[in-house]
Amino acid sequence: MTEFTGASACYVGFVTKPIKGIKNGLAEDADENAHHIVGAKQEIQFQYSSENCKDVMKDKILLQEEGVTYDLINDEKTNATNKNITDAKDGLPKHLFIEEVVRDKSVKYYQVPKLGSYMAMKLEYQTCLFEEAYEAAVANYSEVNE
Repeated sequence: MTEFTGASACYVGFVTKPIKGIKNGLAEDADENAHHIVGAKQEIQFQYSSENCKDVMKDKILLQEEGVTYDLINDEKTNATNKNITDAKDGLPKHLFIEEVVRDKSVKYYQVPKLGSYMAMKLEYQTCLFEEAYEAAVANYSEVNE
């Protein structure tokens, strides 16, 4: 990831609800949400990271109340109040950019903060379970790069 962005560290998280452990399997009539914790809020679970921050970010969880990233994910009304969010323009997706993280008290740290910037982008897609969806994503990626 870092070789494509020039960033010193990169990580990818996905928005999901926390899940509960399942003992002795699920009942036969359980639905696809049976493993979700009722009333739990969505959170960001970091699943992938560049090699240099794997020990720091892999499997970390960011709650909605922590940090600044959820401002990007939340609805447009919330986004309008965060001056660090830039709407999609000039071929760039909507993103959050903080020029100097140590000067922004709202940034969440998992270790001692380091000097530098933070950028987050909200990437959404319907599904890639079908070959056509995957091909459309690749075509869109190529188009954006051009």
